[in-house]
Amino acid sequence: MIRPADLYAIMRRYHDPLRFVADEPILGKLRQRANADLEAAAAVEPAFARGRVEVYRLPDAPWSRRVASSFANALANRAPERAHAVLVPVRQGDWWVSVRAPLAAPRGADRLCRQFPHGGGRAAAAGINGLAPARLSEFIDALAAAYPEGAP
Repeated sequence: MIRPADLYAIMRRYHDPLRFVADEPILGKLRQRANADLEAAAAVEPAFARGRVEVYRLPDAPWSRRVASSFANALANRAPERAHAVLVPVRQGDWWVSVRAPLAAPRGADRLCRQFPHGGGRAAAAGINGLAPARLSEFIDALAAAYPEGAP
């Protein structure tokens, strides 16, 4: 759509950031693209759903990488009593993982993700940069155990 360097060049023309937001047509195009990406993600069915947990595996596509975190936030807002994980394939078959704790009890996502190499984040929202495919089942089991049915 637009390279970061090109967007920066456009932004530099504005001395007032509010003028940039009000006057720059590229922002409308970026919003349209973001909405289309979210619509594509919303069409994906959960790969795993049990109790208070849903896991979504997005395809290996540029839109998936652009929208994964926003999609995780949208899922959390849509079902605040559930925990969500959004997975996107990355290098050598690994998964990039974005986790959202239930908004109704926003805790534990950081502890969950730190159980895996390259995992961390905040209590309400965390992730893993490179979950090995061999550990995917382990991750899903740990997610379900972290947010069992009946827990607040």
